[in-house]
Amino acid sequence: MNRILVAIATLLLALLPFFPLPENLMSLQTQVGNENFMSYLITCAGIMGVGVGLALYMKPARDLSGWLLFSIGLLSLVPLHLGPPRTEADLLNFSVIEKFRFASLMVAVLIFVAGGFLLASPLKSNLNKVFAAALAGTLGLGLWDHYSSLRFSDELANWVADGKNAGYFFPQYDFNIVMRTLARTSIYAATILAAWICFKNARIKKWHLALLAIFSLLGIVFGLSYAITEDPVFYILLVPAVVFAPGYWLGMAMLFSKQNQPRESPMNLKSKKGS
Repeated sequence: MNRILVAIATLLLALLPFFPLPENLMSLQTQVGNENFMSYLITCAGIMGVGVGLALYMKPARDLSGWLLFSIGLLSLVPLHLGPPRTEADLLNFSVIEKFRFASLMVAVLIFVAGGFLLASPLKSNLNKVFAAALAGTLGLGLWDHYSSLRFSDELANWVADGKNAGYFFPQYDFNIVMRTLARTSIYAATILAAWICFKNARIKKWHLALLAIFSLLGIVFGLSYAITEDPVFYILLVPAVVFAPGYWLGMAMLFSKQNQPRESPMNLKSKKGS
């Protein structure tokens, strides 16, 4: 029975950040606005609390890098369920929400990189050194990506202050699609390296590595396809919060894999047999 409950808890945790729980709990008919933003944050905090509770129920390993990667999944549910970023003339009416969205994504990038560096240390092997270099690039690209998006409302305000029509701002704006695609696909690439390091160190299982690599490679393929065609169908795996999904699942694998769980000492086992 306990195995069944653990399996259910694992499935719930794997889907928790990505299932539209905030929208359903708040009965949202449109995306989050100024009038219900605080209620939305409280709802998300409650869902995060449930996620942490489920994780603790499953008796996770004491693995700081695993916890950091796990936390980005819970954090990313906040920007993910805010609805699509506003890139219309009414952006100025929702600048606080949009700045919060991209600030939280910047924090997610920092946590992802911190967890990765912990995983890579000490930098003795060539693989760990390559991974650390990849993380440095991911950090720079990721912070640029979300900080430049955070600046949208300020740039639009300057545009309007110059006497220009707000409706013409985004149609002429250079979104630097190639650079943003590189920033987001770099997270997928870094996750593949992180998963490979974990597998080499027997911290996750082979099927964990295979699933994470397949999803991440699919994200990279979708990213390249979007950069070339700008077809919206390929954007689904470039959504900023979605690119952290394999990192979150890697954190789950690190925390909940049986080989990472603390084992009882031989002395304790002997005392149990003698009792």
